[in-house]
Amino acid sequence: MRLHHGGAVLLAAALSAGCIFGPSTVTRIVDGRVIEGRAIGATAYAEFTRGVLLEATGQHQAAEAAYLTALAQDPRSAELWARVGAVRCARELGSADQAFAQALELDPELASARLERAQCALARGQALDALPDARRAVASDPQNERASSLLMDALEAAGRVDEALAWSTEACLSRPETVAKWQRVERLARRARRDAEALHAQRRAALLAERLRDAGGGPGFCDAAVRERLDEALLAGRIDEARQLGARCRVRPGELGLRAAALGSARVAEAQALHVLGAEPANPDAQIAAWVARDLLGKPLLDAQPPGDGEPSPLGARLLAELLARHAGAAASRAWLDAAGPLPPAADALEQAVESRAATSETRGAAVSARPDPAPKPLASPLARPSGARTRW
Repeated sequence: MRLHHGGAVLLAAALSAGCIFGPSTVTRIVDGRVIEGRAIGATAYAEFTRGVLLEATGQHQAAEAAYLTALAQDPRSAELWARVGAVRCARELGSADQAFAQALELDPELASARLERAQCALARGQALDALPDARRAVASDPQNERASSLLMDALEAAGRVDEALAWSTEACLSRPETVAKWQRVERLARRARRDAEALHAQRRAALLAERLRDAGGGPGFCDAAVRERLDEALLAGRIDEARQLGARCRVRPGELGLRAAALGSARVAEAQALHVLGAEPANPDAQIAAWVARDLLGKPLLDAQPPGDGEPSPLGARLLAELLARHAGAAASRAWLDAAGPLPPAADALEQAVESRAATSETRGAAVSARPDPAPKPLASPLARPSGARTRW
């Protein structure tokens, strides 16, 4: 993901044209496909982002309300209908089926709609019904780890253990291996009475767990609760606490600024970015965090420097893609992502939200929504912004 001179020149030129906004139609990358579509208004864009974060924290009724507000502005968004179906399924509402049907009527090839409908069927105990959608989701997006995992779950639940084992073994061999992946292989191999494979998987899982422990990690070292506390500290402006939690979670100092920027905590992001740049002037994550923070604060970008010849984190690459989409259009955003190279799957809910915003961003409406609102709506607990803090949603 190294950014060479040509990429830096592209970024400098694109962002220096920050006052130029694009047409009413935009190019988006959805499930790996290039799609020409309608521009999304500021309200729809902001409410979609809000819904993603609420859904990620289990607040399904509030997330549905946010998605429906977005749909009132953009009723032909297949992705929004898929998200409505997902949260309705989580609430065990039969109307989830109608939402999924609407999403697939608008876009029959939308992998996320197939994936969410398969997940819903599996949650209802309908494993055989989940399989066709799960297979199509994997076929549409072979690198989507969640889709592959869901297909394995559906195969196992449907009693197709040998096929599930084959998929699970392939996942360990062709992608970054994890303890959980090898544990799945072991479980399936034991069900299939393939003892040699089960023993091999058990040894691989134990070896990976030992390496994690030796590196100071392992289960519970930085779990979802700790990362949530980190984000709450960033939102509240408790930067010293955020730095301590960031060190615990192995979030590099530049990435800490990125997380603050992604959450909309612009002043914290700017402070952290300048702190890092004082010691590492070419730190690409800190430079991107500073750029995004300046944009959120309404400061000009003309004096910003392009990222150095370094390697930004995936979150940094996605944040800069979002910024470029707002200010220079989809072509500049796509060119940057092409220069950055293939990105791994989003690491957590916050990065997923950034990825979703970048994928659905449009130059005029998104530029408006990216600014802090005059009368902001705080997110509900547990990602609520403490009283007195600023929010961008």
